[in-house]
Amino acid sequence: MRRDRSVLGFLAAVAAAVTAVAIADVQPAQGAPAPTASASGGTQKVIVVLRDQLKATPASKRSMSPRRAEATSAQNAVISDLSGSAPTHIKHYALGNAFPATVSAAQAAQLTGDPRVASVVPDRTVELPQPTANAATGKAKAAPSAPQTDTDGPDAICPSDPAKPLVEPEALRSIRALTTDGTPDAQDLATGAGVKVAFIADSLNPNNPDFIRPDGTHVFVDYQDFSGAGPSAPSDGREAFGDASSIAAQGTVVHDLSTFVNQAHPLPPGCNIRIVGVAPGASLVGLVFASNSSILQAIDYAVSTDHVDVINESFGLNAYPDFSMRNALTLFNDSAVAAGVSITVSSGDAGITNTIGAPPDPHVILTAGTTDNRLYEQTKYAAAAFSNGKWVSDNISALSSSGLTQYARTVDIAAPGEGNWAVCDPAYTGCRNFRSPAQPTDIQSFGGTSESAPLTAGVAALVIQAYRSEHGGASPAPALVKRLITGTAHDLGLPADEQGAGLLDARAAVEAAITYPGASGTPAAGVKSNVITSNSQFTLTGKPGQRRSGHVAVTNVGAKNLTVVAATRGYSPVASSNKTVAFNSTTAPTFVNFDGSTWAYQKVTFTVPSGGQRLFARMAFQATGPSDIVRLTLLDPSGRLIANSRPQGGPAPANYANVDVRNPVAGTWTAVLYSVAGAAGYHAAPIQLQFDTQRASRSARSLPRCSRSRRVPAGRCAPRSPSRRSVGAPTTR
Repeated sequence: MRRDRSVLGFLAAVAAAVTAVAIADVQPAQGAPAPTASASGGTQKVIVVLRDQLKATPASKRSMSPRRAEATSAQNAVISDLSGSAPTHIKHYALGNAFPATVSAAQAAQLTGDPRVASVVPDRTVELPQPTANAATGKAKAAPSAPQTDTDGPDAICPSDPAKPLVEPEALRSIRALTTDGTPDAQDLATGAGVKVAFIADSLNPNNPDFIRPDGTHVFVDYQDFSGAGPSAPSDGREAFGDASSIAAQGTVVHDLSTFVNQAHPLPPGCNIRIVGVAPGASLVGLVFASNSSILQAIDYAVSTDHVDVINESFGLNAYPDFSMRNALTLFNDSAVAAGVSITVSSGDAGITNTIGAPPDPHVILTAGTTDNRLYEQTKYAAAAFSNGKWVSDNISALSSSGLTQYARTVDIAAPGEGNWAVCDPAYTGCRNFRSPAQPTDIQSFGGTSESAPLTAGVAALVIQAYRSEHGGASPAPALVKRLITGTAHDLGLPADEQGAGLLDARAAVEAAITYPGASGTPAAGVKSNVITSNSQFTLTGKPGQRRSGHVAVTNVGAKNLTVVAATRGYSPVASSNKTVAFNSTTAPTFVNFDGSTWAYQKVTFTVPSGGQRLFARMAFQATGPSDIVRLTLLDPSGRLIANSRPQGGPAPANYANVDVRNPVAGTWTAVLYSVAGAAGYHAAPIQLQFDTQRASRSARSLPRCSRSRRVPAGRCAPRSPSRRSVGAPTTR
């Protein structure tokens, strides 16, 4: 067995990023600008972070009660010294020693100068989509008593027998969480039973039939509103339903895709699917937020009151600069991890060019996004109508934020984040199908790294249950959960700052948890040996010509000897093709897109030679308006759908795109360029295209065979970095 590890050896600049929620950095109070006053009576909403974070009283189950008392006392002491009228809307947090309040401008200035205060952070509201009235009620759900598992192959778009619905999302197969062809999967060994997973999003219906177990019990064991709008307030709903179904949907409801797709791209009636979560045995805690302070309150509640095992955070942080490790969200997350809670975080949806929209926190699991293209063939999204009806998945999604943060960290893992089905509810405004006109629906096309993170949270739940089952009920520390997940990932052969350790492998992670040293008994049949590493990434920086080295310990967590190979990886060119294409949306031929709208298109062919291990396609154009953008879809020589672009750049409108493909087939490829038809679409300057075929180059050496041990001895199976290399040229990614 061989594991290739890519080592980060250079530092790059960070470009601007675009995501949803910004939690401001916590900087030293001296000289810090006071928060801006609101228009209402000169008051302002702030979050006050104290310097003393009560390290002597950790945020554990045993110490939480005295910690809360200490935090409340310290916070009240600061509040009582403020002049003027008493602040309002105060909440006392215990996980981090901080509190939100509405204060006057003078009080904000007083807090900023208080030596007990580390920072005064503006408490900004996060705007959620507003509901719109609709009269339609959606399709009735068919709920057979025992839906049958599909037996169709991986290329099936609809089941051959409607009584045997396809198991969705495709992500289950991609990460080996649940398969239907008899190959080993993670749910053969664990379902997440006994593990409590929280997620922070907008509102949903916890009584949705897909969140009711076959025995009638509820998946949701708690559901709290911290937005102030109430837990039943209508909202967009897509994020919450997507998170919840990715983690623990039950698959007891049958959904017919023929009622979802647009009339221009019909599917036969009975194109049935059922949606199953990665960890259907897990219990869910839904936490609704609306502002920075409500996010912190939700994390505080999840850890100090609900005592959850995992928290998923599918929202972004784009404070600039982002190198401070003392921002408010990181403070709370690190306290949660110290209390034994694993945290999964989405990297953002702004593309691969250094756009990570999350805190630079080594303690959380930062997830990038990969592709699943079956949904695109089912709905004809991404110009899939031009393909031969087949597809390839498991490339890095063009939307996935990656690269390096200013703190010189990158993503930890990649998981499906483009093109999967999730549960929805017709009562929520975001739950609409692709028909013309759109109608309320009980499923949704869910994607983005907001999907990658909850899928990873589900695998964390599987790992925790599996570990407990073989280690006397003890829970693995969050650091070990991260090692088990990242150390067993499947290397995609793509740059480390795009894939992290590689594609999430639920089966391998669960096997590693079962066989981790200290396990009791004999592993179940089919459980293989795995290796994990001491850390998922480290950064080497220096001046040109200097040498830097790092150390990674490799642990064999199985029962058999394994051969380990350590390597760095770069890329050397094989061929490059540049094209300038005139595109006019007013005269180009048209096609009907996934939602019934008319788009203009143009096909461009290029050649990929043999010997290539990576195809990197880039596109640049001069958009002038929000609809004046161009998308790109790649088809391989056989016509299979491989990947599509997500326009980046701006801030608005977008003006470029990148698409990364692993192991491209040699031959003549087709790039389909498409934009909204007519004058609203793209008809400006020519489009610039570049297609680079590359070969991976490695510097590697084989290491001695390693016996099972907690730590492989240095110098035998895990020496210092096998490639002591010059830092000057960024050849390793």
